[in-house]
Amino acid sequence: MTVAAKRWMAGLLAVAAAYQGVWAAAFPLSFYNDFPAPGLHWVAALGPYNEHLARDVGALNLALLVLSVWALRRPTPPGSPWR
Repeated sequence: MTVAAKRWMAGLLAVAAAYQGVWAAAFPLSFYNDFPAPGLHWVAALGPYNEHLARDVGALNLALLVLSVWALRRPTPPGSPWR
């Protein structure tokens, strides 16, 4: 797999993590009621509302965002076996 493909995947993962992370951390009730898009109720079908759990999911996704951006911007030295 090329470095460009790996970076593209890390960027896609970062975008998805940002979308879910900001929504769940900042607006947990809205996330509970409307995830993955307004009008859909995937999370609400799983059980009663728990603000702490929704914010934890947001924090987890924000941490994934940080790691994805780090992986995206990490330089690869020439001759590295991880290319």
